Amino acid sequence: MKYQLPNWLSKAFEADKIYVSILLVSISLSSFGVGRLSIQFESKSERQPVSLYASLANSKEPDSSGVNTQTGKYVASVSGSKYHLISCGSANQIAEKNRIYFVTEEDARAGGYERAGNCKGW
Repeated sequence: MKYQLPNWLSKAFEADKIYVSILLVSISLSSFGVGRLSIQFESKSERQPVSLYASLANSKEPDSSGVNTQTGKYVASVSGSKYHLISCGSANQIAEKNRIYFVTEEDARAGGYERAGNCKGW
C-alpha cells in the first residue's frame, strides 16, 4: 500500500517543490548550527583555569623524570578541550601564548579538559 501525503502537503509540494526543499534544508542547517554553537559556548564558559602549585611554579630545574616542573607534564590550549603529554607531537602545535600547563592529569581534568587520544605513551 502506497502512503499518501495529506492533501495540503501534496499541493504545496506540487506548487513550490524547490521553495519547500530550500526551506527544509535551511531550517535543518540553522538548527544544526545553533546546536553546535550552544555546545561550544557552554564548554568554554564552564572551564576554569587551574593554577600550578606554587612550589612547582617557582622551580626552573627539571625533576627526576627530566620534565621541567615550571611547565608541567601536560599541556592544553586555552581555547581547546583536550590535554596532551608534553612530549606529544600535537602539543608542539599549540602556540606558546595559548598554552596552559598541568602537573597532573587530575589538574587537567579539573580544568575541564579531556585526555587527547592521539598521544603515544599514555
